[in-house]
Amino acid sequence: MSLFVNASPQVINLGVHDLSTRVVTPEPIEIPQHLPKAYFYARKGTTIPTPNVGAPMLLMYGTETFDKDSKYYNHSTRFITGFAGAANTIMLQRVIPDDANPESNITIYLDVLATDVPNYLRNSDGSYVIDPATNDYAVDADNPTIPGYKYKIIEEVQVGTEVGEAFIRNGMTIGAARTKSGTMSDADGNRSIMYPIVDLKAKYKGEFYNNIGIAIGSMSDDEVQRDIIEATKSLPYKLALVEREDTDSKYVVKPSLYGEPNVQFTFKEGAINPLTKARFDLETVFLQNWYNETDPLLPLEYEDYEKLYVYTNYLDRVLTMLIEKEAPHITNDPEVWNDGNDAATSSWFDFLTADADLTAEERYIFNFLTGKSTKGVNFFTFVRSDDTPNTTPEQQEITMSLTTPVFLKGGSDGSLTSDMFNTLVERELAKYLDTDSEVMDNAINVESVMYDSGFPLNTKEEICNFIAVRKDTAVALSTHDASLGESFLPLSDERAIAVALKNRLKLTPESDYFGTSVARGIVVAGTGLLADNTTRDRIPLLYSIAIKSAKFMGAGNGKWNGVYAFDRAPGNIITELVDIEPSFIPAGIKPTLWNDGIVWAQPYDRRQYHFPAIQTVYDDDTSVLNSWFTVIAVCTVTKIADNAWRNFTGATDLTEAQLSDAIVAYVNKATKNIFDGRIVVVPEVVFTEADKERGYSWKLINKLYANNMRSVMVYETAVYRMSDLEQ
Repeated sequence: MSLFVNASPQVINLGVHDLSTRVVTPEPIEIPQHLPKAYFYARKGTTIPTPNVGAPMLLMYGTETFDKDSKYYNHSTRFITGFAGAANTIMLQRVIPDDANPESNITIYLDVLATDVPNYLRNSDGSYVIDPATNDYAVDADNPTIPGYKYKIIEEVQVGTEVGEAFIRNGMTIGAARTKSGTMSDADGNRSIMYPIVDLKAKYKGEFYNNIGIAIGSMSDDEVQRDIIEATKSLPYKLALVEREDTDSKYVVKPSLYGEPNVQFTFKEGAINPLTKARFDLETVFLQNWYNETDPLLPLEYEDYEKLYVYTNYLDRVLTMLIEKEAPHITNDPEVWNDGNDAATSSWFDFLTADADLTAEERYIFNFLTGKSTKGVNFFTFVRSDDTPNTTPEQQEITMSLTTPVFLKGGSDGSLTSDMFNTLVERELAKYLDTDSEVMDNAINVESVMYDSGFPLNTKEEICNFIAVRKDTAVALSTHDASLGESFLPLSDERAIAVALKNRLKLTPESDYFGTSVARGIVVAGTGLLADNTTRDRIPLLYSIAIKSAKFMGAGNGKWNGVYAFDRAPGNIITELVDIEPSFIPAGIKPTLWNDGIVWAQPYDRRQYHFPAIQTVYDDDTSVLNSWFTVIAVCTVTKIADNAWRNFTGATDLTEAQLSDAIVAYVNKATKNIFDGRIVVVPEVVFTEADKERGYSWKLINKLYANNMRSVMVYETAVYRMSDLEQ
């Protein structure tokens, strides 16, 4: 459209042109250099590896998981709590026993029996008349019954089906009237039908999820907003989420993200609240109001449910059926009732029309949960059955209200044994040998080290898989097996285990291209007791190195903290454990242990022990790769190299020189002041002739400079005359 038509005097206002905007570079996620990977049993939570620590960790997995007296706690949990105590983020992965039940779930059915129902006498307000002779509801003597429906609300645990797969089927058994399995019938043999209404399923497996549920409440006349009924042709309800500690505990209401005890919704799919212009059907309300894992502006609440699913097709069918039966009794014509006053039945209910105008379009105004209007008046043709069904643990009759919640069922923890744990961990560790496994993506799987917290020898050997393919990870193994409890092995047996582990590590060389043998592993012999006396079980001496590493190299800002350096005294003194075994190592065996790649502790003074050196299993002890600190730095710069590729891959706007400068600047920034002055990194970008011919490749070399670990001192005593000093 042209701005100019002619010279007619006017101002052509083009509006605002915003020239203040800038491209904002996302802040990198802060990842500690020392980021342990740990498998563990948990009360609840995801099985997807997740970096976590502190309050989010407790929120995700439950505080009971980390209680030393809980059934979920084992040697791995002890290391996790140690890392958490050092404020070190951990890559946590919950493992679930193979014999755990499927996820807790529940399906809510409306069980409907087409039959004659009592034709109760009524007062002008719609209430039932009480028969003074029987003190029960009075029935019209001339016309005691009318065609209608009896109903029950049923909850059932589904086995072997997914959310949304329930179907219409025979209803519940009612006493002696049962004619077939799962059938509710009347005297004439009419059988009830169960219509699935709502599915709920826990997101994860576990017994915990048997203690979460929902409560749905109908609204009273003074609560309901008539504008909503008129605009949506549906009845609003209240939804609350509830939780409890166990089946014997009183439930508590889980507030919404906005602090509300319950939220308004309607069963009508896609309904728009006219007051907010937002969808407020049940699925939408459930999805948006209690859980948030992605929006940083909202409180963090990890999801407990896989989904809430409404069977709209079945609900449409049964509500249409119900309203068609009820419609003839809803009229605008007044009549005189038992109390002598006249009233039109339409005044008792929430429908927008009456007589012939009341059609299936208003089916969602029919309250199928209570059989009553918001005024508390019972429907004519929809009556709750007072028969007692033959229930089972999987199938129960329920009442839906805000004070009678329904809980998910059927979940279990399975066998939380040590043998099962070892099997599950070994299965996960096998993924680190598969180049196509998701654990190979270190943009997501940001772990850097794995500790052997006391696994049996078979599992210890499988931990070596952790460094087989990925070059940005390290392992720390111990000679102790947690199944020994309060016992410990003699030094000769510990040495034998250490040799076996070193030999297994040798199968994962650093580089077959350069001929570099394995360096990214340590093997620590010995045990101790926790200084706080919370257990008498022996703890691998590796625990001390793990916690020292967490404090020194586990800060979230990605930098080593020199205050907690432990390469020499006093940092290398063992303060995390007491009663160290072996308490004495003969001098003659130490060269053998060193040659075997073993790390040990020995007395520092009459009270304390220390690590005289923390070597890796690298065979050449003249190399800087013989130091634990160097290999952690190697893992870090390897990660930085991968990040550099992610930042520059696909670039078309840079020459070779510009790309080189940009990558070098990136690495320099990423490595600046992160190694406590102990490591120097000099990046170099090289374009070989082959790179130039291809036009799409380059080579990054991170030159890492480190000091040798000095562990041997030659000592001599030189004796002089005092006069020599004076001279």
